[in-house]
Amino acid sequence: MEFTLDLGKMDFLNFMNSQNDHQIQSPCVQKCCLDLDDICLGCRRHINEITGWHTATNAQKQEILQNVSKRKAMDKQAVT
Repeated sequence: MEFTLDLGKMDFLNFMNSQNDHQIQSPCVQKCCLDLDDICLGCRRHINEITGWHTATNAQKQEILQNVSKRKAMDKQAVT
Protein backbone atom coordinates (compact mmCIF):
# COMPACT_ATOMS: atom_id res chain seq x y z
CA MET A 1 0.00 0.00 0.00
CA GLU A 2 1.37 3.39 -0.98
CA PHE A 3 0.55 6.54 0.93
CA THR A 4 1.00 9.91 -0.75
CA LEU A 5 0.19 13.45 0.28
CA ASP A 6 -0.36 16.46 -1.90
CA LEU A 7 0.36 19.21 0.60
CA GLY A 8 2.30 22.44 0.62
CA LYS A 9 5.49 22.62 2.69
CA MET A 10 3.86 24.18 5.77
CA ASP A 11 0.87 21.84 5.56
CA PHE A 12 3.25 18.89 5.36
CA LEU A 13 5.20 20.01 8.43
CA ASN A 14 1.98 20.61 10.37
CA PHE A 15 0.77 17.15 9.27
CA MET A 16 4.00 15.55 10.47
CA ASN A 17 3.77 17.37 13.81
CA SER A 18 0.17 16.22 14.27
CA GLN A 19 1.12 12.56 13.85
CA ASN A 20 2.60 12.46 17.33
CA ASP A 21 -0.20 12.60 19.92
CA HIS A 22 1.74 14.78 22.32
CA GLN A 23 3.41 17.08 19.82
CA ILE A 24 3.49 20.77 20.53
CA GLN A 25 2.07 22.71 17.61
CA SER A 26 4.24 25.17 15.73
CA PRO A 27 3.64 28.85 16.51
CA CYS A 28 3.93 29.65 12.79
CA VAL A 29 1.35 32.19 11.61
CA GLN A 30 2.48 31.95 7.95
CA LYS A 31 3.61 35.58 7.84
CA CYS A 32 7.29 34.81 7.41
CA CYS A 33 9.70 37.71 7.17
CA LEU A 34 13.05 37.86 8.96
CA ASP A 35 14.44 40.97 10.63
CA LEU A 36 18.15 41.84 10.71
CA ASP A 37 18.65 39.47 13.68
CA ASP A 38 17.08 36.55 11.76
CA ILE A 39 13.93 36.66 13.92
CA CYS A 40 10.65 36.02 12.11
CA LEU A 41 8.32 39.01 12.36
CA GLY A 42 5.31 36.67 12.29
CA CYS A 43 6.03 34.02 14.93
CA ARG A 44 9.04 35.68 16.63
CA ARG A 45 11.25 32.59 16.29
CA HIS A 46 14.91 32.72 15.26
CA ILE A 47 15.68 31.10 11.91
CA ASN A 48 17.45 28.22 13.70
CA GLU A 49 14.37 27.63 15.85
CA ILE A 50 12.18 27.60 12.75
CA THR A 51 14.33 25.20 10.74
CA GLY A 52 14.90 22.88 13.70
CA TRP A 53 11.28 22.78 14.89
CA HIS A 54 10.33 19.52 13.15
CA THR A 55 13.21 17.61 14.78
CA ALA A 56 13.08 19.31 18.20
CA THR A 57 11.98 17.41 21.27
CA ASN A 58 8.97 18.65 23.22
CA ALA A 59 11.35 20.07 25.84
CA GLN A 60 13.21 21.99 23.14
CA LYS A 61 9.92 23.22 21.69
CA GLN A 62 8.86 24.45 25.14
CA GLU A 63 12.14 26.35 25.37
CA ILE A 64 11.56 27.87 21.93
CA LEU A 65 8.06 28.94 22.97
CA GLN A 66 9.52 30.55 26.11
CA ASN A 67 12.00 32.43 23.91
CA VAL A 68 9.09 33.57 21.71
CA SER A 69 7.21 34.83 24.79
CA LYS A 70 10.26 36.76 25.95
CA ARG A 71 10.68 38.35 22.51
CA LYS A 72 7.02 39.35 22.41
CA ALA A 73 7.30 40.89 25.87
CA MET A 74 10.38 42.84 24.78
CA ASP A 75 8.47 44.02 21.70
CA LYS A 76 5.65 45.35 23.90
CA GLN A 77 8.14 47.16 26.17
CA ALA A 78 9.80 48.77 23.17
CA VAL A 79 6.44 50.12 21.97
CA THR A 80 5.40 51.64 25.32
